[in-house]
Amino acid sequence: MNGIKILTLGIYAPNTEKLNEYILKKEEMIQQCKRKLREYFEDNLGKGTPLNTVWDASKAFMRGHLIRLNKEMRKKKQAKTQKLLEEIKKERELKQKPDCRETLTTLEQNKPK
Repeated sequence: MNGIKILTLGIYAPNTEKLNEYILKKEEMIQQCKRKLREYFEDNLGKGTPLNTVWDASKAFMRGHLIRLNKEMRKKKQAKTQKLLEEIKKERELKQKPDCRETLTTLEQNKPK
């Protein structure tokens, strides 16, 4: 048997992205993906490129688009979490030093209305 033998050394690839299925459950994201894919095909079909090539490239294009959406969602979530942690820290400071007017004023200004 003359096959290719692949030996793995247990190397972990940290940049491997998995599809976040939550993206495909939000109607706004689905519409954005449809629009991007439509634009892609409008730009790339009918220019002499073989259909198989356009199709394979479209899959890579959508994968990249979904990875970008996932990273944007993750950054927003991290920013929100960081903001909440900062608010908790400020509230703890206020409880430890109730006479601290600066912290109280900051909390009142940042409080959601």
